[in-house]
Amino acid sequence: MANRHDKPLPEIELPRYLASETLSLILHTIILLRAPKTLSMGVDVVEFRLEDLDGVYQKLKYAEVSKNIDEQVDVFFKTGLADIGPDLSKGSLSLCFHVNKPTNSWFGPKTEKVTFERWSLPVLINTTPRPLDDSTASVIERNRTRVTSQKIVADVMARVYDLSLEGLESLPREYQYDIAIGGAEESTGGRDSFTRMAGMPMLFNT
Repeated sequence: MANRHDKPLPEIELPRYLASETLSLILHTIILLRAPKTLSMGVDVVEFRLEDLDGVYQKLKYAEVSKNIDEQVDVFFKTGLADIGPDLSKGSLSLCFHVNKPTNSWFGPKTEKVTFERWSLPVLINTTPRPLDDSTASVIERNRTRVTSQKIVADVMARVYDLSLEGLESLPREYQYDIAIGGAEESTGGRDSFTRMAGMPMLFNT
C-alpha cells in the first residue's frame, strides 16, 4: 500500500443556517468522486440543489450514504465545535478512505485498517442571528451573506475537484470510508467520532 495521501481543504467560515447543507455537499462530492466504479446518472447518481445557495450538484443515489453523512454532520454540530469568540465556533471534519488488510499477530489473524487517503476540512461557524425582517439593512445583510457564502462554496468545491485528480493511480480496487469529527484519524483524546460505512458492496467493491 502506498503512503497515505493527505488532502487538506482550506478553512471556511459559514453562517450556521448554511453550514449543514454546505458540509453535506462537500462530503457527498468527495465520496462521489472517489466511487471506484463506473456510475450511471439516475441509477447511481442524482442531481440536487442547495436550499439557500445557487447551483446544481450531484451525489450518490444511495440512502445509506445520505443517512451516514446527515448523522455525522448532526453529531459535528452537537459535539465537534469549540467556542473561540462571540458568535464564532471552530471545528473540523475528516473523511478517510481505507482498506482492511489481513495481518497475523500473536493472537492469530486479524484485520488492520490502512488509510490511504485523508481529506480534512477545518470550519468556522458564525452563529450571529440572521436578520429576517424586511428592512433595507436586513435585506442588504442577507444578500451580502449569501454572495459571500456562494463564493466560499464555489472556491472550496473547485479545490475538491482539483485534489480529487491527485493520486488516482494509487487507488485500490476495493475500499471503505470513515467520517471523523475532530479532524484526527487516530484520537489522542478529543472529540472524535468515527462511523464505519457498511453495506456498500455494489459501490465500493469492483
